[in-house]
Amino acid sequence: MLGERVASLFIDAAGVEGDRVFAAGSAKRIEALFAFSARTRERGVEIVFPDGSVVAADDPGIHAALSRALRMQVTLHKGDVDDAPVHIVTTASLARLGADERRFRPNIVLQAEGEDDWLGRTLTVGEVDLLVTHPTGRCVMTTLAQADLPPDPKVLRALDRGVFGVYAKVVRPGRVALGDPAS
Repeated sequence: MLGERVASLFIDAAGVEGDRVFAAGSAKRIEALFAFSARTRERGVEIVFPDGSVVAADDPGIHAALSRALRMQVTLHKGDVDDAPVHIVTTASLARLGADERRFRPNIVLQAEGEDDWLGRTLTVGEVDLLVTHPTGRCVMTTLAQADLPPDPKVLRALDRGVFGVYAKVVRPGRVALGDPAS
């Protein structure tokens, strides 16, 4: 599902609070999932359906509602975090690729040059310390139509070694807000 842009977020050892917590399948197999979005609210994660209706992820009727909307049987379940809990990209990398950040679903977009020099280093962003562990391998999902983004099969071909961005583990949890310095 699509994510949301937020002004601030809390990051702990599991990653961004509310992000990648639930799964209903893979958009590689169920492209219609890109018509849905998930958002975090005080009471938990909510799913926004293509028709604009909203159902809480922990609502007992969520499985039936998703199944009706997708026209196939699905179950929303607790998901696993990707390769690492936090995904970071830079504005310079996005500009070089000429791509919209939404295709990659990063947790953090830093106004900086490329990420290659960060491997093995600890970055401080806002209150959070992040150990950059490895490059983020990309898959066909980045090429699929997403909300108002048309399909773009050139995205994967333009990537160096099939990677874009970096993954990081949380060393010190805390809050990150738009405009926070990074070092």
